[in-house]
Amino acid sequence: MESDNSEDEALEMERMRRELRDDARKKVFRQHLTMRIDLAARECAEQRKAYLASAEDLLMTAHGMGLFELVAWNRLATEYKRHGMLTQVLHILRRVQALGEPGCPDVITFNIAIDALGKAQQFHLATECFQEMQAAEVKPTINTFTSLIDAAGKVCDIPAALGLLQLAMDSHVHPNVCTFTSLITACMNATDFDAGLVVLRHMHSYVHGPSREDPSEYFVPYNAFLIRAGRTGDVDKMSAVLDEMIKIARLSPPVSTFVFAVESCNVVGRHDLAWLAFEQMLLVC
Repeated sequence: MESDNSEDEALEMERMRRELRDDARKKVFRQHLTMRIDLAARECAEQRKAYLASAEDLLMTAHGMGLFELVAWNRLATEYKRHGMLTQVLHILRRVQALGEPGCPDVITFNIAIDALGKAQQFHLATECFQEMQAAEVKPTINTFTSLIDAAGKVCDIPAALGLLQLAMDSHVHPNVCTFTSLITACMNATDFDAGLVVLRHMHSYVHGPSREDPSEYFVPYNAFLIRAGRTGDVDKMSAVLDEMIKIARLSPPVSTFVFAVESCNVVGRHDLAWLAFEQMLLVC
């Protein structure tokens, strides 16, 4: 019996030593990876590319030693995305897929790729990446849908952007303020004020429905609509949205918003609406 206990203790001690060695290896690995990525952030484009490539070499070496950390691969992909290196972002996605580790790539890996494609105005490729994500049974997050909506907006595909919002809600993924702001911005870039109004009203009903976010955060998309409408001279819609912000959404715009509204109305000779905005400012501010 004592012999058995001694063997168990020896095995436990060996397991603990192995874990300590693994932890030490991971610590050194993370330090080297962080150093290379930090150096890349400070260098010129050519040197940056070399440092990031060396970081990938380090990740592959670690994988060959049985050490795989998806968070490290995702960090490298994020750094590539930050510097607009789309080809390398997609390369990391494919590399992680090829390594064949369980649960990889994850939603973060896909989100990085989708966002990078969207920022490069590659909406078609972003949707293909999303379909690939679905085929892999990786559940999308609101960040996934927000990036896709933003990508659709960059190519002024408003029907697709609206469809993505609906798909998010059908998938029980709750939109947040960033989602609505991306959608409103998309509508404004396409000067589709009617669609923008529909989104604003849908947002308002959603805020008072399943969303628990602070309604005041939704000032940003309202203000985006108001500014775009004012700059294009559609002061009737601008005035309607300002009124809706105050009376329905119960938001309190700052003085600068009212000043912008008054000036926009005066520029196109709508002094009646300018006076209305001034009166609203006196009541709210």
